[in-house]
Amino acid sequence: MRKVILTIATIATLFSCTKEEIAQTATDTPSEVSKFTGNFNMYKFSLTNEQTGEVTQEVVFDCPRYWTFDEDFNYAERVYELDRGDCVYRYITQNTYSTPEEGVIVIGGTRYELVVVNGADVLKSTNSVGTTKSFYINRI
Repeated sequence: MRKVILTIATIATLFSCTKEEIAQTATDTPSEVSKFTGNFNMYKFSLTNEQTGEVTQEVVFDCPRYWTFDEDFNYAERVYELDRGDCVYRYITQNTYSTPEEGVIVIGGTRYELVVVNGADVLKSTNSVGTTKSFYINRI
């Protein structure tokens, strides 16, 4: 009888530990943390035909285009344009973003891969017809 009581007590202890561990895991699991936060200057944009490798469009901006990714998964782009020799603030666009895996950022539903090209950080996205958009960014 003593062995039966000891066995039941051991099993009950194991079950209670498991419940505690599950409860602790549920309460200790942090919410999603961004892997990509900060302020950036997007200084160049290009379009490339992936089949031919031809750059079909390339724009180097005279004025800053500040990209901000905050810890609450909000994205903002502040656009400045040249006006009579001065960079003047024009508008802001905002969206949400996520970081589903390392090296990937999704802005407003569009998936970009973060790659390094000739030492520069580049966000790249290829559409269904084989055109790749590349945004060259510097952390500021």
